[in-house]
Amino acid sequence: MRGRAGRCYAVEFALGSTEPAMFPGQPDTKGALSAMPVLYLHAGHSKTGTSWVQAVLRENTAALAECGLVYPTFDGIGDEQGAEIGQGNGLALAAGPVEALQAGLHAIRRNARPAGAVLSSEEFFPRLSEYDDPGALPQAVLGAGFERVEILLFIRNPVGHAASLWQQYLKRGGGSAPIEAFFEKYSVPERVAQFLDMFRSLEGVRLTCLNYERHRHDLLTPLRAWLGRPPPPLIPPRAPKINRGMTRAELALQAALNRRIGKAGRILSDALCVGLPEQPPERVYPDPACQQAMCDRLAPTLARVNARLPEAERYRCDVVPVSGNADDAALSFSPEQIELVGAALGSEIRRLRHMAAG
Repeated sequence: MRGRAGRCYAVEFALGSTEPAMFPGQPDTKGALSAMPVLYLHAGHSKTGTSWVQAVLRENTAALAECGLVYPTFDGIGDEQGAEIGQGNGLALAAGPVEALQAGLHAIRRNARPAGAVLSSEEFFPRLSEYDDPGALPQAVLGAGFERVEILLFIRNPVGHAASLWQQYLKRGGGSAPIEAFFEKYSVPERVAQFLDMFRSLEGVRLTCLNYERHRHDLLTPLRAWLGRPPPPLIPPRAPKINRGMTRAELALQAALNRRIGKAGRILSDALCVGLPEQPPERVYPDPACQQAMCDRLAPTLARVNARLPEAERYRCDVVPVSGNADDAALSFSPEQIELVGAALGSEIRRLRHMAAG
């Protein structure tokens, strides 16, 4: 497929500075406003600060508008408040077929500001990599009247990501399997390799790929740089922590609840993480042998991905020492946690009784 005005937009891998990394012969189009709007697509992936990034975008719509960018919301999706865990404004478009994506982009294009529109959803990462024809994405974007699509993808080192994803599996996925079983099946880097293969040299697409571990303490700088020059004057969200990790006691209770009611158990984790966003989480890892086995299994895939990334953004598979994980007898809750647990479960019991009586 040929790009507009004969332009070919190669993949862009930012080097961690506030300036984009350019390949030889790649036109520097981010310095000036395009005649046509640009679609900025934040694809996640999961557990790389996505909820925080989405909070920045939704709380800075005025600042984005000053730079000619719109962050649209659809029927309240993408307009969550405070520490509320959201799905991003791009969820509906990411979850549908490519035809629905193009129709949605047409609707956005009719209202897009001169510089373009911003969409965010973790669902873009798995959904786009499932396309039979990766060219369908730029075709939909160009067909809707955008000049190109700029994709931002954060990746995360496997050991930390697997541990964090296991917590999310318990928190919102209804899971209860032990962390060791999760590490044995973890395969996200394989999907990353597929994603890069599909979109790294596609006309009409520019891809910025960053390692979350390198930027986790300052996600605002790479986000502003990705959105163009001059970068929009974005400020951090009002809630400093969104979708926090859980304590060991919270995880144990969540797993027990999930074994009985599955995904409905998220009423507990949502109440705890939204109601007590400043509660310090506890990092849980399997024993080093389990971590190393996962790293060894993923080694060929990590090498394949790293060959496409600048050194600063590459995967590292460092094993985390584990010193005497607390046993079940040491689990404890604070009075604030107990109050929230009681309120969440009590409200759900009252709701179910009301439904049964009605």
